[in-house]
Amino acid sequence: TFILTDELGRAADTYVLGKTTGRNHVRATATGVLGATVEFHATGTADLPAEIQPLGGSGQAGVAGEALAEPLVVMVQDQWDNVVPDTTCTFTPSAGTATPSSAPTGPTGQTQTSWTLGTTAGEQSLVVTCGPASHEFRATADHAAPANLVKVAGDGQTGVNSTTLASPLVAEVQDAYGNPVDGVTVGFAVTAGMGTLEPSAPQTSDAVGRVQTYLTLGSLGAVGVTASASGLTPVVFSATSIAGSPNHLVLVSGGGQLDTVGTALAAPIVVRLEDNYANPVSDVTLVFTAGATSGTLGSVSPGAALTAANGQAQTGLTFGTLAGTNA
Repeated sequence: TFILTDELGRAADTYVLGKTTGRNHVRATATGVLGATVEFHATGTADLPAEIQPLGGSGQAGVAGEALAEPLVVMVQDQWDNVVPDTTCTFTPSAGTATPSSAPTGPTGQTQTSWTLGTTAGEQSLVVTCGPASHEFRATADHAAPANLVKVAGDGQTGVNSTTLASPLVAEVQDAYGNPVDGVTVGFAVTAGMGTLEPSAPQTSDAVGRVQTYLTLGSLGAVGVTASASGLTPVVFSATSIAGSPNHLVLVSGGGQLDTVGTALAAPIVVRLEDNYANPVSDVTLVFTAGATSGTLGSVSPGAALTAANGQAQTGLTFGTLAGTNA
């Protein structure tokens, strides 16, 4: 560029620094004047942060609640791709903690942090912000070691003895943070009352940490099923087995006796009330009515009785005054 000097012998121009940081210089010379040379020097520094380049730590997988194996390393550049030193970057995780949570870039425009993942399994993110520029790292948190066995469904059911409960007994293996843990062997066993399980063999927890079995009740009253896994506290599922609706009567004793007319039988007549599965049905009033197929009608006492816990009730029979068969 050629510029004429003014009345004071001076000349001026505007210099735009180059796009690369570092030392810049301009030489001014006077045409036809031997040795008339002047050099000007200026230093170009980086512009504002415009881009963040990840240099390490992207796409890692780790254990929930623990630090990732590699630090997250970034390099900050301006719009001309110059590194930007001495700018503060903040590290903001969606879960967990960053240490440090903010740090300045060094002479090479780089900075880093360590990321301790949050306690919830799954994908997590961390955003690095340096001035107007930002970058997002992503990581996957896996479950921690098995810590607890919990009941999920099927506890506290009531069903008719000899039938299968409507809902399965479901247990879940979890880590210390409540994340499901797959691949753990869990066994079920009937530990109170009687019953059968299907499946009865130990199972391996699935992708959501769960195992299940169905219980067929085998005795009246309380039935307990224990789920257990190595190193974990067992859990107990409780069920109540009841009799179904009254279905039929069974003669227990007192039939076929012989005695003199007009006398009471020596032994009582005992019957048992059962449901469709031969379970005894208690707390039902039975009415006893004397009958005769020959001879005269006798009498019963008592005429009605409540079935006991074993489903049984009894009465005494007094024969009529004529010989024959009484019922």
